[in-house]
Formats: sequence, C-alpha cells, structure tokens
Amino acid sequence: MSKSKRKMRFYSWAATSAPYGRIPASPCPSGLYVVRSQCYFTYERYPMDKQRCKLRLQTYMYTDDVMLVSWHHSGVELYFDTRPRSFNVDDVRIAEPEVDYTLTGALSEVSFEVLLTRKVRNSVLSVFVPSFMLIFVSWLSLWVPPELVPGRMVLVITTLLTLTGLFNANVQSMPEVSYVKALDIWNLTCIVFVLFTIVEYIVVLRLSYTDSSSPQVVPEKNGKAAWTLEGRWTGKDKAALLEKGSRAFLPVAFFIFNIVYWSYYLNDSQE
Repeated sequence: MSKSKRKMRFYSWAATSAPYGRIPASPCPSGLYVVRSQCYFTYERYPMDKQRCKLRLQTYMYTDDVMLVSWHHSGVELYFDTRPRSFNVDDVRIAEPEVDYTLTGALSEVSFEVLLTRKVRNSVLSVFVPSFMLIFVSWLSLWVPPELVPGRMVLVITTLLTLTGLFNANVQSMPEVSYVKALDIWNLTCIVFVLFTIVEYIVVLRLSYTDSSSPQVVPEKNGKAAWTLEGRWTGKDKAALLEKGSRAFLPVAFFIFNIVYWSYYLNDSQE
C-alpha cells in the first residue's frame, strides 16, 4: 500500500540540539531540544481520514544497564504552535517504557502515539457544497423544453466545464498518491451525473426529431376506430417519458449515492 510522509515537530527536554534526532548522552538540568519526525500517512479516506503518528525515543547506543529512559510525571504536552493546522488532535497515547533487544544489546526506549483527525470544513466549503450546487443546476436543465437546444446545451456544458475546473483547482492542494482517494470518487461521480444529463438530452433530441411514423388506425368490431399501441407511443411520447423518468431518477440516485458514500467514509469502524 502506498503511503506518504508528513513531517511532525515535537519538543522535548534534553541537552543541546543535535542532528538526525540523536540526543547527546551528557546529562543537563534543562534545555529545549527539537526533534523532527516523519509520519507515514494513508489517504484512501481523504479528506475524512484519521492518522496515527507514533514517535519512539531510544537510547541508541547505550544499553539499559548504562542508561534508562522514562517519562516525566507530566507526560506529553502539546503546545498551540505545534498543533497541525489541518488536523485536530484527538488523543495522545503514552506507552510504558520498554526495552528493545537488538544485536548491540538491550536498549531502553519510550514512545507515544498521536491520533489526528483531518478538519473537513475546508473541503466541504471548497468541494462538496459547490459540486452539489452545480449538479443541482444540471438537473434544472431537465425542465427546459427540448426545443430550446442552444439554451439547454449551454446550461449543461457550462455546468460540466465549471465542475471540471473546480476539481482541477482543488487537485493542487491534494496529496500526490498513486491510489484512489475518497475525494476522487466524489469528483468522478459528480462528473458522471452531469454527463448523464447530456446523454439524456441527446437521446431526447434523437427521439423527437427522427419520428417519421404516423399513427395507425384500425377498425374495431363495432366499427369505431381505435389507436394501435404503435400509434400511441410516438417518438415525442417516448422522449417525454424519458424526461419525466430522468427528473425522478437522477435526484434519487444521487441521494442513494450520498447515503452510501458518507455512511462508509464517516464510519470509524472502517479505520
């Protein structure tokens, strides 16, 4: 599974700064030490994703008989300037000190895990709400008479181009990964719904303007004339039926898609 790295910054009390996250072993009463750690994030559920970032602090080259590390009684504290702007910090889980047995010996270590939940408000205002409004505009074209070809086609094509431009603008802020994200599924589905209105209108025009058959009249036993089934279902009648069916089918289908989409991606048990 492909993953992406994100840098997190943590502050701990130790000696003076050192590169590559290695803390000098010489004791010091106090001192602010900055450690930068990379967390591997997965984006299948983006932008409704939840991430886990774990940091391990180990004695590196001193075995447990020389140095033991443990947590301060205050544990791990998060400062305001260290909080990620795109996430809410749900919880910080501190693990008990343990010993890691390696080829060089038993190394003392402590670790903690930060649980992060992405803030969805930005995506809702920039992607979900505008795309839903554009889909609603495409549905309005179903109430435009089929005879008004320029007006109806301009409305639907403009909606499709605006929707595509909206998604292209938001791609710049999305993480670059090789797999499909939740937002990609939403974008693709919205485009399919708008394309369906275009295909539906082309079929309606085809049925309306290629109907050259005339109603057939056959006499009944009592001498009165009656329309045959073929005569009643003309091309325009079929086009009108397709219009009415599309007006009901598209909103219902999009409503069902939203129920399935949001119930799946907002379900915490899928994490």
